[in-house]
Amino acid sequence: MRSSLNTILLLSFACLLTVSCKKKKSETFEALLGSWKLKKVAVDNNGNGTMDADEIVKMSNPVPQSTFLFERDRNGMFFTIYKDTTGRVVSDNTRFLYSVDGTDLTIENTNDRGLLSNGKRVIEKISFEEMTLREPTTSKASWRIYSKM
Repeated sequence: MRSSLNTILLLSFACLLTVSCKKKKSETFEALLGSWKLKKVAVDNNGNGTMDADEIVKMSNPVPQSTFLFERDRNGMFFTIYKDTTGRVVSDNTRFLYSVDGTDLTIENTNDRGLLSNGKRVIEKISFEEMTLREPTTSKASWRIYSKM
């Protein structure tokens, strides 16, 4: 009898844990959906691994601009507007596939364009209004802060 009760409790706990983990992943995925415009960038200049207030720079408007679009079917689009070497304003975009696993956001370009680097980013903070991504880098840590459009 005691063994049956322990088994039931163990199975109940496992089910509860599975549901709560799926809920967390689902909430992150749902918050990610839609369009996000880059508002601020930060680079870890002092090498302490955290984003300090004096390392955050607000993006100038109207150029350059970067925007992500995350669709429910795990397809996405990255849009950018920038000035080329001659000062001419250029707009470009690239499609990508993405996946979310916990706080890991993995992006894979589908047209192999250099506008957006492939790889994992860490979703350090996300709500339905703002998202902070830690970008993949080999040197100093860097972050991009986006606002929902």
